[in-house]
Amino acid sequence: MLALGLPWLLSTTLATVSPEGAERGNTVLDRPLGETTYSVAAVGRAAFLIGNGSAVMQPFGFGIAAQLRVHALRLARTRVGLAFHGGYARWSEGQQVLQWGEDGETMERVSVLSVVDLSVGPSLQVPLGPLFVVLDGGVGVGISQFERPLSSRPEHDQQAASADLLLRAGLSLGIPLFRDHGLLVGVEVQQLFSGVRIVSDPAIGDVDPEKNLKVFDLHFSALLGYQRWF
Repeated sequence: MLALGLPWLLSTTLATVSPEGAERGNTVLDRPLGETTYSVAAVGRAAFLIGNGSAVMQPFGFGIAAQLRVHALRLARTRVGLAFHGGYARWSEGQQVLQWGEDGETMERVSVLSVVDLSVGPSLQVPLGPLFVVLDGGVGVGISQFERPLSSRPEHDQQAASADLLLRAGLSLGIPLFRDHGLLVGVEVQQLFSGVRIVSDPAIGDVDPEKNLKVFDLHFSALLGYQRWF
């Protein structure tokens, strides 16, 4: 009986732990490459300023993003399609400013830099065993805002806002876990093409406009969140 039962036990165990095992219900892993797949994702962002923005703001921020991908065409052992991306990122830093009308007294206020980004572009999905490797590229618009307090009075704040061309590139892993629900882990970089410049040091002023900073520039994000395939 034991000899007869071992093959059944082994096959059942392998099916359970196998990434393509029916018990997990990840049908997207078994689909032919020529079949269209859809996916949506909601992710959190750990965002880092790696351009001129880091000269006026501490570089570590956070954000959220939503992604929609449609892969409908087969190219060799990959699927090709489109990716739609929308997100928000925010950086902030506390600083001491002089209180208006108070001799030498200071208070803390917060500088803020934020970006809302929307983009669309080509996407390449590569099935790799129990997961997908996804490469995205996109073009869109970035709506940016910067505010830096100079005193205790908001009307004195240094402010800038702009809507600009944006280019995005991303690399992510899609990991189905159960019934086509799973995780997305990835990275992305976004470049804003803004003509808005700000005075890097308000205490010095606008001495040389050509040396002022394009604060809406380049940033990088690490991504982690939920993904669903259809």
